[in-house]
Amino acid sequence: MKKIIAVFLLVLCCGCQKNTYQGETIMMTWKQGYEKIQQKDDFLLLFTQSGCDSCKQFQAIKSSYLKTHKETIYEINLAQEHDTKQIQSFFPQLTQTPTLYYIEDGNVVSVLEKPEDKTMEELAKWIHTNVKNL
Repeated sequence: MKKIIAVFLLVLCCGCQKNTYQGETIMMTWKQGYEKIQQKDDFLLLFTQSGCDSCKQFQAIKSSYLKTHKETIYEINLAQEHDTKQIQSFFPQLTQTPTLYYIEDGNVVSVLEKPEDKTMEELAKWIHTNVKNL
């Protein structure tokens, strides 16, 4: 009986381990994003807006992707920002949401516009084609 309980507990413990391959979304302000750019960080930056149907569509794609990939996507909700002119000066091609950027060494390297129209596989391909060492 003790062996059965020990095996059960072992299976339970192994089954409850966190998936180490999961990525995450970190919400941040433009001020925090600007600091990452000034520090010349490499990162994925997603611009969204509250109430944006396309952003909601992409949320499902992004969530599926992050369940099996270890990247971190930093997200700025433009509806919560007051200084959109400064954002626009750094990202003049930002004309719609959602828009996903890969920033490397503080510079925009690649832009994925209309990510809500992509499949999870297309998102994965774009990230793996553009992202060097996140």
